[in-house]
Amino acid sequence: MRPSLPIVRARLAGRPGAALRHLLTTVAVAVAFALVATACGGSSDNAADTERRRAGTTDSPATPPTTAAEDLSANTTEPEVTAPATTEEPPPETTEAAPPESDLAWEPCGSLECATLSVPVDPADPDLGSLDIAMNVHRALGDEADHLGYLFTNPGGPGESGVGFVESAEFLFPIDLLERFDIVGFDPRGVGASEPTFGCGGPYEQLDLILQVEDATPDTPEEIEIVESAIELCQESMGDAAGRLGTYYVAHDIEAMREALGVDQISYLGYSYGSAIGVWYASLFPDAVRAMVVDGADNPVDDAETPQEQYDEALEETLPIEDLLGRAIDACADDTCPIFNNGDPRAYWIEAATKLGLVNAEFGGDPTAGFLGVFTTLYSESTWPVLWDALFELNENNNPAPLVDLAAVQISTDGIVNVTAYINCLDGWSIYPDDDRESRLADDELFADEFEAEFEAQVPLVAAVDGDLVNDCAFFDILNPQTPETTLDGAGVPILVVGNKSDPATPFGESEELAEETLNNGYLIEADHFQHTIYPDNSCVVAIVDALLLDLVLPDRRVLCEREDADPGDQVVEFCELVLADLGVEAEPEEITAVCDTLGERALEELGEESVAAAIQGDAEAATQLGQLLGQILVSEGLEIP
Repeated sequence: MRPSLPIVRARLAGRPGAALRHLLTTVAVAVAFALVATACGGSSDNAADTERRRAGTTDSPATPPTTAAEDLSANTTEPEVTAPATTEEPPPETTEAAPPESDLAWEPCGSLECATLSVPVDPADPDLGSLDIAMNVHRALGDEADHLGYLFTNPGGPGESGVGFVESAEFLFPIDLLERFDIVGFDPRGVGASEPTFGCGGPYEQLDLILQVEDATPDTPEEIEIVESAIELCQESMGDAAGRLGTYYVAHDIEAMREALGVDQISYLGYSYGSAIGVWYASLFPDAVRAMVVDGADNPVDDAETPQEQYDEALEETLPIEDLLGRAIDACADDTCPIFNNGDPRAYWIEAATKLGLVNAEFGGDPTAGFLGVFTTLYSESTWPVLWDALFELNENNNPAPLVDLAAVQISTDGIVNVTAYINCLDGWSIYPDDDRESRLADDELFADEFEAEFEAQVPLVAAVDGDLVNDCAFFDILNPQTPETTLDGAGVPILVVGNKSDPATPFGESEELAEETLNNGYLIEADHFQHTIYPDNSCVVAIVDALLLDLVLPDRRVLCEREDADPGDQVVEFCELVLADLGVEAEPEEITAVCDTLGERALEELGEESVAAAIQGDAEAATQLGQLLGQILVSEGLEIP
């Protein structure tokens, strides 16, 4: 039996750093004005000789905090590390030779190379035709002799563009990875530039149908007919591919990419939902994996046979969200905070939550939109003040605009069906094929009747949101989802799982279960960061992950990485790199690094640490000042915005 999880929880997407993206527009505008204002003059300190730096790297790289390690490489020149006694079968031998020429027709696309690969809609049924999958690659910067092959990556979702992710590779990966790997991004089927174009009818067509059903469990012939009609829209829009967008098929697409590249093995780094892609791929094609790391992982297989176990699983999934939302609200600790409410910000939240319907209305009445706007601010501790301001605007001025912008990070304002929930649903049918429509609807009804009141008492802050939407997943049998039975245990591949005790989207318990129960060769990093996913924002995590990806050295089965508070100057540098990437500034990596290092130094000197922190936390005035300073530096360095 698959667990019955709250509908809102099932719709959450994983996007590393997404909570900061809404600040880019503010800073970009300020940069543009500064460029105009300083075009005829101005100067800055010359930082051209500043050493290149990347998030997660230090002058003296941290040593993985292990007492013993397992070396997976067949031949290595690294200092020998004694492996602990083990009865496990050794992993397959690997090679680190430079990859041969691939069969893909790579073409230049900016500083990268892009290609399209045709894959079968269903590898078991070639008569169903093919789909085009979009790919790109960031070529290794270092010497060919040090090349380690291809590193595939996925940023999560489901629904995030891997192509877009790799377009920012220079700002997302440590220099050691950039020098030694060709980093491959791809848009999974149904996402971004890959086929099919995702959709279920026209704008709001499916949502308008589903909103006609009054409760979350359709139980009359009329309601059942409505939901069936809503699902049939997906088949009409996407054809046979509609039931074949699940992760099983994405894993087969990766295998087709590997074969097209002409290599025996690939390495893999997946974030959030990208962890599910990695587990599926390792389980189906273990011999094709050189090394694998998954960060912010969710356990795709939950042990929930009985109704009580299903309730326990739902609570385990939601309690971390309740805890983090409480921390974000409680951090409003004095009367300078707009929702301080005489020392009772939680009461203010309860009141403001009653107006989230104003946000929902901007998304065609989608009852989950308001909460998703709130949830976006939980991805990073730095954006909690953004939540306070947005709640104040909503409650005091009936202005949903700030939360609408935040919700748009997660879902579309044009009524497009939520691809995250859609693919999660298909995966549920793949993993629990014995559950038919009747059993799924019975589970949902049982949860509502016997556990809902107890559940809401355990998570009162989350329960303050009225976010129920019909669980149409039970009706996906209409799409005839076909997935051969697969044991998702990693098939012996050593998989390093990065778990985060303060992750808002994928609770640490899920990463822990994945590493220690689901995988038969899992390793766990236990870390604590107020954000979704960690690598490369913690030097301890970077050291362990890089040891595996670069040198095929594994840590102990479970390793603790302590929390690291971000340095304000480092935060400015990282944010600067995101801004310049978003603006499309064309420059050599060393020039970008020099500009951002200069900004970090001058921002602390000229604006002060308090103003810098406010800018990173979302204060519009402080962000504008930071953008103006960045514009001045760009002019002094002779760089232009396209």
